[in-house]
Amino acid sequence: MPLYEFKCPECGREFEELCPLGATSWPCPNCKSENTIRKISRFSAKSAGENGTTKSIGGNKCGSCHGNCSSCH
Repeated sequence: MPLYEFKCPECGREFEELCPLGATSWPCPNCKSENTIRKISRFSAKSAGENGTTKSIGGNKCGSCHGNCSSCH
């Protein structure tokens, strides 16, 4: 199941939930409102590099190389 981000317009709380694929709303854990909105999220994943270092996949940089590391791009 994917992790989706939601915002509740009733109480303003933002939260994440593991939901079935394609879920467009989820009850707010704070006020129990059913009127929540799924936020647009960016995909990110990490994988181990050849020498044991981590590199980011999906458009994110690792943050430690400041854009100069060939394994991050």
